[in-house]
Amino acid sequence: MMLLNSDVDDLNISVLSKVIGVSRKTVYNTINRLISGGEGSSLLKLTTRCKPVTPITHEIKDIITIFWTNESRVSPNKKDLCRKRFGRNQYEEHPIHLLDVPQVFHL
Repeated sequence: MMLLNSDVDDLNISVLSKVIGVSRKTVYNTINRLISGGEGSSLLKLTTRCKPVTPITHEIKDIITIFWTNESRVSPNKKDLCRKRFGRNQYEEHPIHLLDVPQVFHL
């Protein structure tokens, strides 16, 4: 199913994909989207990714962290560690916290 018109057929998709560093399938699908998309479409979409939108702000994360540190206790088992990777051969470890009361929070 070739959706490309004669102007785009002249492009060598395999050479273009090697230059950009993206697979041929991605180049082909993006060109088809550009042709059918009209205005608002650009080749920039081929090389960049959309950044994920996080609905939780840093202030809310800080409030949650403060709540858990105040309302929980450290696990008595020394092997209960939470390990988070934040770089190459770089890890952050902290003990697991347990909530004393049932995990239902009433205001």
